[in-house]
Amino acid sequence: MPCSHSGGGDKDRLSKRDFMKAAVAIGGASSVAAVSAHTDQSPRKPRDYAPWEFERTDAAERQHAWVEFLRTSGNGIRALPEHHVFLHLDYAKEGTPSESDRQELAATLETFERAYEWSNHGLLFTVSYSQRYFDRFDEDLPEQIDLRYPEEVIEEADLQKDREDAVAEDDDVHVHLTSDHPQAVLRAEQALLGEGDTVNGVDVETDMSGIFEVSHRRTGFVDQRVGGIRKSNWGKSKPHNRFEEDVPGENPVPRDAPVFFGFKSLFTDSQPHQDHVTFTDEDNPFEGGTIVQASLIKDDIKAWYDDHEHEDQIHRMYSPHHTPEETGKHGRNLPPRSGTEDEPMISLARKAGEDSEQKGVVGHAQKLARARDPLPPLLRRDVPSTHENHPHLQFVSLQKSVEDFITVRQHMSFIDPEGDQRAEEELPLEDHGILGYLETKRRGTYLMPPRDVRAFPRPNPDR
Repeated sequence: MPCSHSGGGDKDRLSKRDFMKAAVAIGGASSVAAVSAHTDQSPRKPRDYAPWEFERTDAAERQHAWVEFLRTSGNGIRALPEHHVFLHLDYAKEGTPSESDRQELAATLETFERAYEWSNHGLLFTVSYSQRYFDRFDEDLPEQIDLRYPEEVIEEADLQKDREDAVAEDDDVHVHLTSDHPQAVLRAEQALLGEGDTVNGVDVETDMSGIFEVSHRRTGFVDQRVGGIRKSNWGKSKPHNRFEEDVPGENPVPRDAPVFFGFKSLFTDSQPHQDHVTFTDEDNPFEGGTIVQASLIKDDIKAWYDDHEHEDQIHRMYSPHHTPEETGKHGRNLPPRSGTEDEPMISLARKAGEDSEQKGVVGHAQKLARARDPLPPLLRRDVPSTHENHPHLQFVSLQKSVEDFITVRQHMSFIDPEGDQRAEEELPLEDHGILGYLETKRRGTYLMPPRDVRAFPRPNPDR
């Protein structure tokens, strides 16, 4: 892990950032020590109030109430923190969680809230539970909760080419830790595994040892210098640098690209407000919660750049009606919404079948827009990754039901989602949006309970 200790300018700052990213990817006590030794910045502590004591009470109910506590990007989208750890955990004991383990987990999570400001400057986190976790109980989940095994999602949502090899997560618990400060996510991870005694100067008085076993661990990194946050740094785009550092072979990613595929993908007409993905029925015992879908998607970035010139990439990323002039080099000329000057994306979406027949290509965003009318059902919280030295997307989405995710994925995968043809029979996959350059490696589905029952919930919690 390269790191400069001198104040030698931009090159040193970049190498220090890369060092921090690598430390989070490795994890463990050695990474905690290394990060602590090489930074003089600490995560923010809470102010005089806790986040759930705001006049707005969403944070009291919702683990996923992040929006008001994140910075805003240049196109009006709330930007995620830089460092992300995704923990797939198993409850290490037989049967249902004991009351003492439930109390230990609850107290540990509350310790995080006492130690860190609830924001990108401190620590944000969520804890969610799989259907296999709830299978430990004799009771069933309420009928209002559409939580399914990931095997079902893979069968219904993924292309035939991915179904045999995609891994269905079989863990009990999914934890998402994120912060602009690497030491925050690393120390929280250590505390959850019973291996840390302080978080941001606050003693961890609980003992989580022997409660969790790590089934799978993944990380992601979002460089906020390239997401429209620090526009003066567009020329130092991190996706190009990350590919250069982490992926063997030739680097095709343009130096100023905002993501590996080269085009920005989050717009105001593709992201709903978090209210739209939250359980709001008063008779739902998980009111204030949501459904989480967490996948690992492998990106064939080299083939994407080998197969298509810039204009062809625009047609496949957005629609064949988008021009290079109005789109700009990396989609930066587009307004906060993703359509063209003349037509909103939902209007272009209705032309997908016609474009397939007449133009021989349809756009990724064009297909997805059909599932976003009148409102997008998925709130994306995904981040790029170079998992195992290959470009990936840690795709995390929040939605009210698993069915919502399946519907969106089917619109992404098919020109006619209700038809009998396979995607590759409709169009060659390299002309079918970006389908030909994505491979589903892992999928998991989870119920994120509201904050007051986030620690080992029962299927029908008494609130």
